[in-house]
Amino acid sequence: MLGILIIFLLTAASLALLFWLGGMFLQGYLYTQPSENMYWQAPAAAVVLASFITFWCVLIINSAEATPTNIPYDVIHRFSATEEMVTDPVKELRAVPKAGKPVIYKRYRLDQNKYVYLEDTMAKRPWNHDAQAILLTFKDEEYRFEPTPTSRGGTREYVSDKGGWVMKVYGEDGPNGVPEVFRYGRFVANLLLNFVHFALWIVCMWLLLRFLLSHALLLAIGLWLVSTLILLPMLFSYAGKMSQQRRSGQPTPPVSSVGRASQPVQPTCFGISIFTPVAADGRARKPVLRARDVFGCTHRNC
Repeated sequence: MLGILIIFLLTAASLALLFWLGGMFLQGYLYTQPSENMYWQAPAAAVVLASFITFWCVLIINSAEATPTNIPYDVIHRFSATEEMVTDPVKELRAVPKAGKPVIYKRYRLDQNKYVYLEDTMAKRPWNHDAQAILLTFKDEEYRFEPTPTSRGGTREYVSDKGGWVMKVYGEDGPNGVPEVFRYGRFVANLLLNFVHFALWIVCMWLLLRFLLSHALLLAIGLWLVSTLILLPMLFSYAGKMSQQRRSGQPTPPVSSVGRASQPVQPTCFGISIFTPVAADGRARKPVLRARDVFGCTHRNC
């Protein structure tokens, strides 16, 4: 609740100052004199926009899957109507062959952003592309994915019997391990939120701050772009952090530290590297085996 109040107060105070100073200057330059009622028009416009932006943040905070990097209701150039079941590929899948019992496949990391599923046996066989179905257990619930007709060798799609989730299986790499589904409701909600946001800028510039319609449109477009590209992404990242902390039961960091709080507390190491210390005389000593992230980890504890 405190975080929501902080968002509203900071947004309203910043906009009120911007509207009052900018309105007095621009109207004094463009017209005979500024509006005589600017003392209440600027705060009123600021409260209108701040209330809507705070409402938008509340939607994100109350979302079941929002994180600082996964915003379900985002600005126009960043939103996605596709919902992913998991953030990272699932650790285990079961492929149903034409005959016999399902075969278990485990997830293995190839690099920082790429995974592959190999058979959970000593042979570690690659994915069987003739699988008749894929079984996945998520939150104690089993999902069965059936293949859809596609050209052989291309990307195949397996559709779940629950919720319409789709898992893609690529020609060489196998399944991506991240079921996803397109949400029409989220698509419409994102479009509506962005449209109302733009419309409110026009209303505030024209009807509240009393600019001419042509000037109000130009100002609204410019300020809408600035808020969409700079202000809202920062606020939504904080709202996503609040949502994540709310679900985990942890306290939410202050607004000023949201950037630092978004970073992982301790990096994850994925490999082993050999470190060869060199003595003062230039001769190499006995090599030391250290746990190191072969992809760039420099944590002192590795």
